[in-house]
Amino acid sequence: MKGPIVSIDVSKGKSDYQAFKNLNVKYTGSRSIKHTKEGFDEIVNLVKEMEKKLETEVCVVYEATGVYHRVLKKVLEDNNIKQFIINPLLSAKTRKNDSLRSPKTDKLDPKSIA
Repeated sequence: MKGPIVSIDVSKGKSDYQAFKNLNVKYTGSRSIKHTKEGFDEIVNLVKEMEKKLETEVCVVYEATGVYHRVLKKVLEDNNIKQFIINPLLSAKTRKNDSLRSPKTDKLDPKSIA
């Protein structure tokens, strides 16, 4: 994906995320949030900060993960934040193609989702 994005690996009760100015330039390191109001506010505030600094729309990208992504989807919609939901099989395939020997870790997932 081109342009600024926040890539999120959603799981039960928590999510790992990383922000990118573009695909090759990190905006933040990998971070984790709990699925609480404070955690989701952190994502919303990050997106708004990036949009102000970069003067362009930021897209949040994440996997459809059963019921776990639904609250995130609602929060993003309520805050008029552009989002792109991908099929988990697609990101798993990308992860596998990136490195056949690297183990799967939640901290690395935001990069492969991006």
